Amino acid sequence: MELEYNITYRQKDKGWQFIISYKLNGKWKQKSKQGFKTKKDAKPVAEKMLLLIKKEINNSSSIVNVDYDNISFSTLFEKFYEHMSLYREQATLDNYQSSYSCFKLLHNMKVADIKKIHLQNCVDLLMKGNKKASSINVYINRIKLIFDYYINNYDSSYINPACKLEYGKTAKATKKALTKNEVDLMLKEFKNSQYYSFILLCVTCGLRRGEALGLTWNDIDEVNMCITINKQWKKLKNGTKGFGETKNKKHRIVPLPGNTLKELKEFRNSHPTDINNRVCIYCGEYLSTHINPILKKYGITIHELRHTYVTNLIAAGIDFKTVAALIGDTVEMVIQTYSHMTDDMMKKACNIIENIF
Repeated sequence: MELEYNITYRQKDKGWQFIISYKLNGKWKQKSKQGFKTKKDAKPVAEKMLLLIKKEINNSSSIVNVDYDNISFSTLFEKFYEHMSLYREQATLDNYQSSYSCFKLLHNMKVADIKKIHLQNCVDLLMKGNKKASSINVYINRIKLIFDYYINNYDSSYINPACKLEYGKTAKATKKALTKNEVDLMLKEFKNSQYYSFILLCVTCGLRRGEALGLTWNDIDEVNMCITINKQWKKLKNGTKGFGETKNKKHRIVPLPGNTLKELKEFRNSHPTDINNRVCIYCGEYLSTHINPILKKYGITIHELRHTYVTNLIAAGIDFKTVAALIGDTVEMVIQTYSHMTDDMMKKACNIIENIF
């Protein structure tokens, strides 16, 4: 059905005004704009507004919230943050906040008015500030989620503007895994350190930083030579540090090497425990600040202690499914992250087949 409408022009306040009257659901509505020097100046703007009115009416079924046309980006983020706080950990919420702060030019804009060029301007500023392309890529992906929230809750016809932005090439991150000799040298260096138990748990059991910090002495089963991973030490939503759910909310049991158990027991005899009976009594930020500079001489960071553990398991012939269960990741993630190992495994398989036949 054709839209029933008419456009009138009139002089007002020493300029020209146009008024678009249109019939919607049996009722007449109006939209107007003034301040044009001449009637000729007003006409193209009136025609553009008419096209927008027709588009809105045609897409009326896609409008989820009547406030879609007025909500600002800052208000949208507040609603997005409030919603996500019900389902995400505080560390993730902090990441959303930091990404949002990188797009300050958008904060006071109406979401309906935000175009790709506005986000590109923000990205250009980040590039001029020497932000790494990999970091910018992360920021953009988080900002996309905010616009997706708008699409799902306000206007499903809105096109996400955070797509196909230019910010340079993102170099694929390379992770180093230590050899057995390098692991032995590193453990020897940390032997008398207060961080020794943490290093041991990460490199010989494959624990994440938060998991190692959340491990308590009663999680260690000396009889069955294993440890139970059922929590981690993290920043909570009230701003304090404490026990929280594991990543992906997966609990698992990890084998505990005999030598690691022996070293942990010796460590316990010479180092204090805290009120929570934790094996490692520090917080993540403190450890990163003090341990990473030492690990730098080995060309790794804390996370690559876990990477070393996984790499050694795969190199020893343990299948991806078992490795995924041991480290609390999906099989797909393990294959994607450690696909380079398949080349070494293929060479090993070739040698074995050669000897068989």
